[in-house]
Amino acid sequence: MRTPRTTIGIKVSTKTKLDKNRAPGQCYDGFICQLIDLWEQAKKGRKSYVAGYAGGNHGAWSGIAKQLK
Repeated sequence: MRTPRTTIGIKVSTKTKLDKNRAPGQCYDGFICQLIDLWEQAKKGRKSYVAGYAGGNHGAWSGIAKQLK
């Protein structure tokens, strides 16, 4: 039996970023799950960066990425 699916709407610019960063042939669900896992890991150890994102600060991702390098 297939897992139920849903549809979400994102901006074209966001889809372009997803397409640019996911692995060739990787499904969106798999890539989004990886992003969520990264977010949850970052949330545990870097709460100040995560708190900025909750207010709509999309730049918080770049702050997390810099810290995780």
